[in-house]
Amino acid sequence: TELHMLDVGQGDAVAIRTMRGRWLLVDAGRDWNGGDEGARQVVPYLGRRGGPLEAFVLSHPHSDHVGGAASVIAALRPRAYYDPGYAGGAESYRRSLAAAREHRAQWKRVRPGDSLVVDEVTVVFLAPDSAWAEGLRDPNDARTVALVRVGSVTILLTGDAEAAEERWLLAHRGKLLDVDILKVAHHGSSTSSTDDFLDAVTPRIAPVSEGAGM
Repeated sequence: TELHMLDVGQGDAVAIRTMRGRWLLVDAGRDWNGGDEGARQVVPYLGRRGGPLEAFVLSHPHSDHVGGAASVIAALRPRAYYDPGYAGGAESYRRSLAAAREHRAQWKRVRPGDSLVVDEVTVVFLAPDSAWAEGLRDPNDARTVALVRVGSVTILLTGDAEAAEERWLLAHRGKLLDVDILKVAHHGSSTSSTDDFLDAVTPRIAPVSEGAGM
């Protein structure tokens, strides 16, 4: 099993490849006028290594995470699109939903406790809780948090979770947070990775995705 942190500059695109060569993708990098990281980086990267994309998981609808999603969905045709369902979002988010509809990717709302199994990889969604997130204004506080299990190895994928959602996770999912690998939230921002949260997670490896000079 392989965990891939793709080079999409200031943004996120995290891919997991199973032993049978099937992929799960969380986020797809940013977009800009005339292009996006989905077409430039993600599609070629997965394509060179081969194997189908089983599911695309969106952490939240900010453009540095969803910007390349429409291109990825159109080119790689995932079976399912997992979405925290935060209302609104960037134009690139709306394009991703249109691509999912056009290419028949089944849209699924992320709910705590739901799971996704592809070969030896199990993904359990820990957040967002819709009742808690209902009054929030920032999608960073209501984005997908996923716990990935491969045998005895655990990986926590946090998107852009900030201190408020970290506190919610500690209060409601604390027993599940002690993991081997932590995808550091919000590109290493000072608004995330609080002391209490890191004390609970205790990762051995903590990769960060950020652009040069950020």
